[in-house]
Amino acid sequence: ADGCGVSAAFALANVRKQSLSDLTERPISIVHGCRFLDRPLLRALPEVVAPGGLVVWSTFLDGDGPPQAPPFRPSRRLQRGEMEHLFGESRGFEVLRAEEGTLLTRGVWESAQFLLARRTR
Repeated sequence: ADGCGVSAAFALANVRKQSLSDLTERPISIVHGCRFLDRPLLRALPEVVAPGGLVVWSTFLDGDGPPQAPPFRPSRRLQRGEMEHLFGESRGFEVLRAEEGTLLTRGVWESAQFLLARRTR
């Protein structure tokens, strides 16, 4: 970032033990989550993402049949359209890309959701 004349700050935090608003002094420009589903965290993200900021997220999706590999519990898998609802227009975001695909877990390809959204307000 410095070589391009852009300042960047990174934070490592346990977001299950601290509120998002306690972790940052300014709005967040980009949030990335992979293979992780914490619905309270996802519901709280719009409050801390800066206008123009991005959310890039991928995690397992409740597919057409029973999962063959973890996570097995439906509570640990997204429902179809859930991310678009959490980061849709009504929450101040524009969904730039939402796709279904697969993620590898324990040697098995499982259904997954991939999302890229930008905060508009």
